[in-house]
Amino acid sequence: MIYGNPAHCLDEPKTIVITRRKADKYFPNENPVGKAFIVNNDVSKPFKIGGVIENFPATSICGLIFLMTLKGVEFWPGEQSYWGATNYPTYICSGKVLIRHNWKENWPPS
Repeated sequence: MIYGNPAHCLDEPKTIVITRRKADKYFPNENPVGKAFIVNNDVSKPFKIGGVIENFPATSICGLIFLMTLKGVEFWPGEQSYWGATNYPTYICSGKVLIRHNWKENWPPS
């Protein structure tokens, strides 16, 4: 983690962790932790920056540019209560390399 405390950077509601690339774009040459970050041009609901992480490699399956707390945040009505919502991918850290065709044989990790 470049800026922020990894143990507490997402403790509060409406906090966000951004990548170095986003920090350099919107807050050049400064530590943006604690500053407001606007998502989807909605200035009425700013997120507070809790940390800055290194950019993910271009070869990573995880091409994210930020992590955010979503408790109580809805980008569309009913999103938080609809189990069929597929807006956000879920990743599981297993400690093993799991490939789509062999994950069942290696799950759960031993």
